[in-house]
Amino acid sequence: IKELRANGNRVVFVTAFNKKVKGGVKLNWLNLHGFNVMPYDYLELNDKSIVQGDLFIDDGWHNISTSSVENAYLYTRPWNLKYDYNKRVGNWKEIAKLCGVKVGIW
Repeated sequence: IKELRANGNRVVFVTAFNKKVKGGVKLNWLNLHGFNVMPYDYLELNDKSIVQGDLFIDDGWHNISTSSVENAYLYTRPWNLKYDYNKRVGNWKEIAKLCGVKVGIW
């Protein structure tokens, strides 16, 4: 995330919410784990189809399939392996590479 930002990319975290996870709970978790997310770069939305941007990454097929973002990538997880979709990423290194940011050794 740090390298993506250093290269002029704005990273916005969009998360679904429910009774247990709302009111910034995930924002606090992200910051506790070193993501340094400002409140204006954090959204709690259950309808992610309204999100616009240059790149959209999500592990929920229902969010990818309803996204209007041209570069929508499915973050591969066990629950989405059944979907035949070729725009996939499996880790942050792959995401950085999509953005043209070199992190570590490729």
